[in-house]
Amino acid sequence: MINLQNIQLILWDLDGTLIYSENLHFDAAMQAFKELSIPLVTTTLDAGVDNRRGFEILTGLKLDNAQNLAAYQQWEQLTLSLTLDGINASMAIQQSIELVKYFHKHSVKQAIVSNSNKVVIEKAVKTLDISQYIDKLFSIEDVINPKPHPEPYENAIKHYNVNPQNVIVFEDSLTGINSATNAGVKFVFGIGEKPAEHDKLYQALNLNDKSWLNYFK
Repeated sequence: MINLQNIQLILWDLDGTLIYSENLHFDAAMQAFKELSIPLVTTTLDAGVDNRRGFEILTGLKLDNAQNLAAYQQWEQLTLSLTLDGINASMAIQQSIELVKYFHKHSVKQAIVSNSNKVVIEKAVKTLDISQYIDKLFSIEDVINPKPHPEPYENAIKHYNVNPQNVIVFEDSLTGINSATNAGVKFVFGIGEKPAEHDKLYQALNLNDKSWLNYFK
């Protein structure tokens, strides 16, 4: 059990943690390639790969000349637009949203730390109707090294000037969990159904029995 009186800050990942949007990003990227008639050499990417590197891997094109760079920029813009259009309230992970509200009632400051673009985070937060509970958004534009590098969480912790030993992080992937853990965060919880990658807290967040209350009081 974690005593919330000892917690200074709660940091949430976005995709797969607050909202089921992981497939949305991939589907938007694939649709953008199709609409722009950009051929692919593979459709497989490792987690945590940024857009530039992902474009190079998927297309086999190096962004070292004006033509390829222009194609990338066009693809990135279209992918972002398609992603924004696809976000809707039905994607909300209700267990997580309920927990956000629970922490708010206990006056614990909360923020989002994500590898997504800020406009995507803003659209998701508004769509999920949790703007009033979230103090700040940290996006991929705020860092040089995105997750799994610890920089995203280090930046958030530095901004609030808190001890990482008094921070709780919620993530859905090993990429994010490693980022938070390597930033010195003591309490890192995995939400989802990936038992090989993280703690199965997903079941503890079942709203039917409120058993997740046993974790945070």
